Amino acid sequence: MMALKPNEKKAIQRVVADPAITSNDFSLALKQFFNLKGTRDLWSFVSPLDEISWKIHSIEPHSYKELLPLMGMYADICATGAIPKLKHQLAIQTLNNENMPGMGMLKVNFTTMSEASFIDKVDDKLRMLFAHLRFIASSDVNANRSLKKCKTPEDADELKDVLLKFGTFKQDSDSTQPQQQQQSQQPNYMALLQTPESWLKVATWFGL
Repeated sequence: MMALKPNEKKAIQRVVADPAITSNDFSLALKQFFNLKGTRDLWSFVSPLDEISWKIHSIEPHSYKELLPLMGMYADICATGAIPKLKHQLAIQTLNNENMPGMGMLKVNFTTMSEASFIDKVDDKLRMLFAHLRFIASSDVNANRSLKKCKTPEDADELKDVLLKFGTFKQDSDSTQPQQQQQSQQPNYMALLQTPESWLKVATWFGL
């Protein structure tokens, strides 16, 4: 990543969540995700993220493959690249105590964890994953490395569609081929950043 001079670091401020975002925005996205997957068991999709943390490092795409549709919806909601923690937690809590006419009380916590613990862990993991994808999309090198790790061309396409929503990863028709498909010829995985200003976006995300 391009190093910034000390005075440049002071001039750039950390991007914050859009105050116009509401908890209902996340509730609607989660409901749409549940309808797509046919279950409200949120932990079943979050639990594979065992190795994820706030310290950015590489995690295998297969561990978050099932969550990509939700991450795409979150990217549409969070134009600044930041998920507001309290509003996100409120959305999860609301869905865990949803009273549907004719169906009774619905929930999303099917674990033995308390509601507070469940909400905290799910919120953390989903926001960590969102930050991880944002980091991947911040450079062509990171994006191409992750695309190569996808197991099928379809998986690579799905990941790429989400990365494109962050606005810093330029689409390349050859960059969706996974590593296992590279036999007789090497596809072109290079996808250049759209503008030099993208580096400032990356620096802003990480508070540089």
